[in-house]
Amino acid sequence: MPSRSLPAFALITGMALVTVACGSQAASPSAGGAAPSTGNASPTAIASPTATTSPTAAGSGGPAATGTCGGTAKPAPPGGTLTLGNRDNVGTFCLRVGQHVLVYLHGSPAHRWAPIHSDSGALQPSPNGRLMLMRGVTGAAFAAVQPGTAHITSARPVCTGTPVRCDAMIAFQVTIVIAAPAN
Repeated sequence: MPSRSLPAFALITGMALVTVACGSQAASPSAGGAAPSTGNASPTAIASPTATTSPTAAGSGGPAATGTCGGTAKPAPPGGTLTLGNRDNVGTFCLRVGQHVLVYLHGSPAHRWAPIHSDSGALQPSPNGRLMLMRGVTGAAFAAVQPGTAHITSARPVCTGTPVRCDAMIAFQVTIVIAAPAN
């Protein structure tokens, strides 16, 4: 059956080359309290639109289990709003109940980010007048309403408008640990 394994090998190799050719690169986390980045850093590429990554909070029984901040979680500015962008991908951040998160993901008209979501009721979408965005930028605002852990996620295609079929997606995911309000 060598004739079946050669086409499968060629298909896998071709898919890998298309993904690399689309110019994806891993992004490095940055401080969360800064203004949204305007660079073109891309979050980590994945080969399937259904694949996701699940960053976990540091330590067993750590922030994810207790809703308290610590370990590697970066704190939000005191009493302020945490602003996240492309470069914060796969980061872990800490908020207190009552604080807010703004997310700005920079793409392009041809490579738009999907709507940004939270997977937990602890981090709820909230209205925000600052979300009148430039073309190609996808944004979202969230409020921390109860202690817990939430993941903020989105994805966008790596390649569009090319003659080569490319199903690769770039995933964005950050972990938000929400602690009880300070007494």
